[in-house]
Amino acid sequence: MFRPQYNPQFFVRSNYRMQKVVLMMELFITLKKPGSPISHARTFSAELCLLDDTQQSLLRNGTRHIVMEASNTNFKDAPIITLSITDIPQKHVGLCDMLPDVVVWNPSYFKLCAAYRVCLGYFVRNRADPTSADATFDAVLGLFPRLCDQPDMLDLLMALCQKKKLNFSTMNESFMENFNNIFVFSAFGINQLATLPKYDLWDEPGLKRREEILTTFLTTLLVSSQNPLKFQTETRVRPIDIHSFAVDLCGPHAID
Repeated sequence: MFRPQYNPQFFVRSNYRMQKVVLMMELFITLKKPGSPISHARTFSAELCLLDDTQQSLLRNGTRHIVMEASNTNFKDAPIITLSITDIPQKHVGLCDMLPDVVVWNPSYFKLCAAYRVCLGYFVRNRADPTSADATFDAVLGLFPRLCDQPDMLDLLMALCQKKKLNFSTMNESFMENFNNIFVFSAFGINQLATLPKYDLWDEPGLKRREEILTTFLTTLLVSSQNPLKFQTETRVRPIDIHSFAVDLCGPHAID
């Protein structure tokens, strides 16, 4: 599910040139009865071919109506998904070219993903020993991938970047420094100081609790930035385990 929930959007990036490249879509219908947990009712799926026999894109700007199917079962009331397809705006093409292949993600966050990839690229280029780059320990490089399935944390990070007027169109060393500072100040600080419930779309009380914690800690961090000495003396902290922020640069798909 993508936000905004009532107008779901996603983008697809792929450089594949294989015989068959498809976008697989699955639809899960669930039931919620008073006093009972959510139960799974039906599953539907559909494939959307992306390339033709000459490796050219089959997708054209416009609207597609796709009938979902259930395996080994015929439903007269099979759901239909309506897709509005459009090219990525030209001003964002450069950022999307920085993203890994293949990726299907929320378009609200592709700027953050591009910034992370640039940070990783700067590290690879500037590492002290060019013959040894199998692993590194870094708050931004190690933690960001773990936050990619937590939209509320990404929303918070994106809001702070906008508040600081971070210019994603110029990702130079100054940008990297500012992005790292914002990340460490917000996402890293909250990760170290707060105990957040696991992000679960089906757990409404848990999501509300996460929102309360994020709001409280962000307010605390903003106030503490004006008086860091008071914050250090009054805040309970715990040692940092650097292994939890390790980045394996030589593992499968580590950089792409």
